[in-house]
Amino acid sequence: MKIKISNNIDKSESSLDFERVATRNISAVEHFSPEIRQMLDNAITYYSFCLSKDQLLEDNQRQFPSIQAFPVQFGKKHAQQSDPNRPGRKFGVVKD
Repeated sequence: MKIKISNNIDKSESSLDFERVATRNISAVEHFSPEIRQMLDNAITYYSFCLSKDQLLEDNQRQFPSIQAFPVQFGKKHAQQSDPNRPGRKFGVVKD
């Protein structure tokens, strides 16, 4: 799985391998700002939580009120449910 980071200001994009980032290997993300590193950490926390519960990310937003939810879906429900609001979306961490 890849994590895509998009900067809407300069239209730059970075693609990271989830496994490298999730191992907490600082060298994989050390060149990013502390804000982006925190976003990556939040995304990993969400991913782990949602996989353990096999639920939609937004269904568990109350568990993480200080972190804005991303429009993503993790777990088995992704393959079983269709959602017209999420046609073929991929996971992304977006920095505005």
